[in-house]
Amino acid sequence: MKKENLDLLTSSKESIKKTEAIKKYEEFKKYCINDVRVERSIRKVLEKVKLPESEQKLWELDQEINDRGVLVDTNLLKNAIYYDNIFKSNLIEKLKTITNINNPKSNNQMKDYLKSLGVEVNSLSKESVCDLLNSYEVQKNPNYEKIKEVLDLRAMLNKTSTKKYEAMERCMCDDERIRGLFQFYGANRTGRWAGRLVQVQNLPQNKMSNLEEVREKIRNEINTNFPSRKKILIIISI
Repeated sequence: MKKENLDLLTSSKESIKKTEAIKKYEEFKKYCINDVRVERSIRKVLEKVKLPESEQKLWELDQEINDRGVLVDTNLLKNAIYYDNIFKSNLIEKLKTITNINNPKSNNQMKDYLKSLGVEVNSLSKESVCDLLNSYEVQKNPNYEKIKEVLDLRAMLNKTSTKKYEAMERCMCDDERIRGLFQFYGANRTGRWAGRLVQVQNLPQNKMSNLEEVREKIRNEINTNFPSRKKILIIISI
C-alpha cells in the first residue's frame, strides 16, 4: 500500500480522499479473500492428481539449484555499477548542455524542449521515439540532427539492462551467491522456468568480439583490493 493511502486510512481527520481510500482498501480486501478461496479450490482439485515421479524429480532439482545459488563476480559487479554511474552522469551533463533543461530524464521537460524545436510528441517510449525519428515531419525539420542526437542520448540514459547489476547487488547473500533465481513451472503456457529477482533469462546477448577483454578491464580497473577467486560469471550484458 502506498504511504499516502496508509496515512489517509490512519488519519483522524475525515475527508473525501480518506473515504475513497477506505473504499479502495475494502475492495482490495475482498479481492484478497476471493484469491485465497480460488487457490484453496485449486489445491483441493490438485490433491486428487498423482504427481508423476519425473515431475517430482525435476522439482527437487529446481529446489537444489535455487538453494545452491549462483556465484557472482563481485569485483566485476561493483565496478560495472561504478562505471555505469559515471557514464550516466556524463550523459546527463551532455544533455543539459545541449538542451538547457534541468532534468533530461523528465518526460515533460523533454517534450517542452522538442516542442521548442517544432516537434510535438505525446509519448517518449522506445517505439514512439523510433517512429518519430522515421517520420517525414521530423526528418524534414531543420533541427533534425540535434533532435536525433538528444533522443539517442536519452535512450542510452534510460537503458534498463544495466539496472540488473543493481538487482544482483541487492539480492546477493553474504557468501556472494544469489539464490531463488528461478521459479519452477513459472511460465504457464510452456511450463518452462521463469526468472525471479534478476530475470537472468532476459539478459541481453552480446556479440562483442573482445567481450572477455572488456570484462577483464572492468573487473581489474578499480576496487582491486577485492580477493581474487574463481567465480561463475553471470554479468553478461557488458
